[in-house]
Amino acid sequence: MCFFFENQYFVDNGLCVSMSKQSDSVNFAANLKFLCGFYSSISEVCRRLEINRQQFNRYLSGKSFPAYKNYKKICDFFGVESEEIVIDPIEFEK
Repeated sequence: MCFFFENQYFVDNGLCVSMSKQSDSVNFAANLKFLCGFYSSISEVCRRLEINRQQFNRYLSGKSFPAYKNYKKICDFFGVESEEIVIDPIEFEK
């Protein structure tokens, strides 16, 4: 079973199959770095989110985009909408 969410296709186990816009991944990484700046360390954020630090580093570098479960967890943690976290970083920081 496959479903579409936030310009991405996901399969039922939560793994991302494809993204429609490469810029979403780049914007997500930049905006995630900005949000993490409000905390004392990346490690603190990872502990609170219960996401592996190595995986989180891949999100920060733009090498990987989170599966739906972690994407939602990150958005909820930082109090941002799922559409908001992938907008242009200049607009996001306003």
